[in-house]
Amino acid sequence: MTQVVKAVKVAEFKKAYDELDKGRIFVRICDIRRKLGYSREEFDQLLVAMRDAEMIQLHVGDASTVTPDELTDGFVDENGFRMGTVTLTPEFEVRDIETTRLISEPTERKALVEVKYSKKTVKVAEFKKAFDELDKGRIFVNIYELRRKMNLSREVFDEMLRKLRDAEVIQLHVGDDYLRTPDEINDCFVDANGYRMGTVTFTGKTGVTEIEIDVAETEVQEVADFDFAKLTVKELKEIAKSKKIRGYYKMRKAQLVAIFSGEVEAPKAETKYTVKLLREVAKARGIKGYSKMRKAELEAALAA
Repeated sequence: MTQVVKAVKVAEFKKAYDELDKGRIFVRICDIRRKLGYSREEFDQLLVAMRDAEMIQLHVGDASTVTPDELTDGFVDENGFRMGTVTLTPEFEVRDIETTRLISEPTERKALVEVKYSKKTVKVAEFKKAFDELDKGRIFVNIYELRRKMNLSREVFDEMLRKLRDAEVIQLHVGDDYLRTPDEINDCFVDANGYRMGTVTFTGKTGVTEIEIDVAETEVQEVADFDFAKLTVKELKEIAKSKKIRGYYKMRKAQLVAIFSGEVEAPKAETKYTVKLLREVAKARGIKGYSKMRKAELEAALAA
């Protein structure tokens, strides 16, 4: 059965997209779904029709940066993959679109990627202590330095910044990327509008002692008879990352598909032994002079 998505719907989508874009190149699906206010079935039908017509591209996005409600208002495709953002392609045009894919058809397939949430409490005093140690009279602190010093997971640190900013305890500033290395830029903070923030300052507001953070944990579900070849390389690497497969970022699509389909075994993670760990083992075994040994000497002594 062929259905037609009218051009007026495409035009409304484009208008909403442009209003949300703000120079970011992409728009979150949850934002555009809410802005249009269509029924869930109507919005999903429009999204799939434009995707199949190669007018838009759908992307996984970062599930750790959204709330449970925003995650629900994303989009799960017919392969069970959860999509978070959308971009327009050069082929986009306002026109009628014929589609034979019916979103309302029932399916028993679960989402391939599920996200679970847990609570974590961060004390503002811990953040302030790290800030003061890095401040050195500058008034501001580089976010990448603060991130490394606190040594929290990326999603916890980013959510902490959001909560403190929303509580008006801190202010985030753009900073100058040209003064930073690529690694330092990567360890900055990108806000919901797609702007990279480089520095943070305290506002002087008091009364907020701790904040509670929803920590997202991505879990890949085992789906029977799933055709992994339908996924893109980027999507396959996202799954490989969540499964902690060693060297996934260097793999080609065929390798990843073969691993997930069970045709070949995934590479096992290598155990890295630091000098400190080797010395602790040597001490426990009573090896004399272990504290002055180099790594190669420790490995030889422990292997003897």
